[in-house]
Amino acid sequence: MRKIKEFLYLILLSILKAAVRKKIKTVQPQIVGVSGSVGKTSFIHLLHEVVQADFATRTTFQANSEAGLPLGILGLREKLKGFDFLSWLKVLCFVPAAAFSRAKDFNLLIAEMGIDGPREPKNMSYLLKIVKPQIGVLLNVELVHTEQFSQVLPPAERDRKDRILALIAAEKGKIVTSLSPRAVAIVNGDSSYFKPLIAKIKAQLLTFGSAGNVDFRLTGHSCDLKGTVFEFIHQSAKYTLHLKNQHLFPAYGETIAAVVATAWTLGIPVNTSIDRLEKMFHLPPGRFSTLAGKKNSTILDSSYNSSPKALQAAIQLVGRLKVKGAKIAVLGDMRELGDLACREHQKIATLIQDHFEWAILIGPLLKQYTYPELIQLGFPQDKILVFKTAEGVGEVILTQILKNQDLVLVKGSQNTLYLETVVKSLLHKPEGAQDNLCRQTDDWEKLRQRFFKAHPNNR
Repeated sequence: MRKIKEFLYLILLSILKAAVRKKIKTVQPQIVGVSGSVGKTSFIHLLHEVVQADFATRTTFQANSEAGLPLGILGLREKLKGFDFLSWLKVLCFVPAAAFSRAKDFNLLIAEMGIDGPREPKNMSYLLKIVKPQIGVLLNVELVHTEQFSQVLPPAERDRKDRILALIAAEKGKIVTSLSPRAVAIVNGDSSYFKPLIAKIKAQLLTFGSAGNVDFRLTGHSCDLKGTVFEFIHQSAKYTLHLKNQHLFPAYGETIAAVVATAWTLGIPVNTSIDRLEKMFHLPPGRFSTLAGKKNSTILDSSYNSSPKALQAAIQLVGRLKVKGAKIAVLGDMRELGDLACREHQKIATLIQDHFEWAILIGPLLKQYTYPELIQLGFPQDKILVFKTAEGVGEVILTQILKNQDLVLVKGSQNTLYLETVVKSLLHKPEGAQDNLCRQTDDWEKLRQRFFKAHPNNR
């Protein structure tokens, strides 16, 4: 049965790939493709906001995989209501009309190109068979999906971060190394893992980052409860971006610099991009959104996903914020780390100890590796709560912990953790969950309820 499903899935992918090629040939849009370990979805949302006044834009929101990407390009992602056979069959009925339509309804395509592993159809090589960008953007490389990449290494090397990161960088980097000489590659110039790739790039090269020799250079960052300020330089000119009521750590500046660089490549002046970002800036749900919580609290909602470096940056930012109440960490496991899981979960204990009064730990990895480290560090045991899943955790925090003007950081991986349920319980206006939180469709709700029923939250 498994082989039959795999065979049918490959047929489905072949149909979608052929349909996208037909659509691209008809429309002939400019194509921006973006890859990286973190920040891709924020990038496409922000770039869409900046360029939509100048281009008829199609952006692959909520669609970056081998199946999701073609659906997004065809404008059919919202037609997919579930992931069962019948749902896919219904979507396939719309594919011919989308592929053969002669309507040139967009002239700019912004494609998020995410990979889950080193082999087809989960890798960048496969995604590039679907769509070939003229502008390729490479944001960063972090410890995400490391379990899949570590499996191609000898067993003795599967806990070597440098080897794993080099493999991930090489695969993601194909988005820029495959570009033609007439294309433009926009690359994070700070990453040591991208240095070998830059030498292979045939396209015109633009770089961003904090290093002194990049084209779009970040020179300053500050953040308080009023908002975040980024400063950067391009062609000797200095620019300042003020984002009110946004609380962003320094690494977000890289994503913003990449957006500005891409818009500039498309002919939009830097000042225009900054003006539009200041007026329209908002992050996709669950990507470090700032939300009003009950009891006049503030929620930093990063419940969509988590990885070691992103979690470290988030905690350090919270440490710099001055608040009148307590700081509460609501953290979920960081998944798909393979042999690195033990070490990376142990390391965050020191960060929690340094910056939080409360630690709410959700998931088996945090229980196994982080909790003992916190106890050893002397973190008050009565200020630590450990849960198997997120079910009911929000109500526990609300009734037993949360006080006036507290600050709550919520961050965890997406697989079977569902930390968005915690955020929903703490929201000042829960009715706004549909627009402000991640994973709010009916299908996600069914998955959550089925999982919580099968895994009751016995602490």
